[in-house]
Amino acid sequence: MSQDPYEMSVRGKAAREIVSDLEVWCDGSIEGGNPGGWAVGGWILKKDGKSLKQGVVDLGSASWTTNNLAEYAAVLWALTWLQEHHPTTEVTIYSDSKLIISQLRGEWQCSKPWLRNLRDACLAAAKGQDITWVWVPRANNREADIVSRALYKDVADMTDRMAKRFDIITDLAKTSLDKILPSESYGKSSF
Repeated sequence: MSQDPYEMSVRGKAAREIVSDLEVWCDGSIEGGNPGGWAVGGWILKKDGKSLKQGVVDLGSASWTTNNLAEYAAVLWALTWLQEHHPTTEVTIYSDSKLIISQLRGEWQCSKPWLRNLRDACLAAAKGQDITWVWVPRANNREADIVSRALYKDVADMTDRMAKRFDIITDLAKTSLDKILPSESYGKSSF
């Protein structure tokens, strides 16, 4: 019977038995295509099971944005915050990205230069800390997933509100123009 990778040992301890001062749960997501979609990374800092801090990094949308980039960005953003606020703490970093965790552990190579750069930036940000890198199944990383995806909802809501405001402004502008100019002079289709 094969062993669940989540149960495999990390530094001689079962993943479920790791006890650190702090835990960071990271996730990245991309909407609209991979590559090329809108990439967002999110993280949650926990101590004793309680959420202490959350962070989100918005990478935007470009032809080069990928889910792996979003995953690495979440880890890097969290490590940068930790360096500033908890520079010598024992930390366990959890992610559902097997690629990211395996590369950060040194188990897998980085075949692409941009992945090497992100891995190296994360390892540099982790310097001086006792970091344990743990892969978890996606189902065990739902909170970080919710944090990373919350930005999409916030922006979608904001876009919807802005569209409604634009419609109101457009209607006001049409009404004002109708009062001072004949409609033939500006055309009905200009709005």
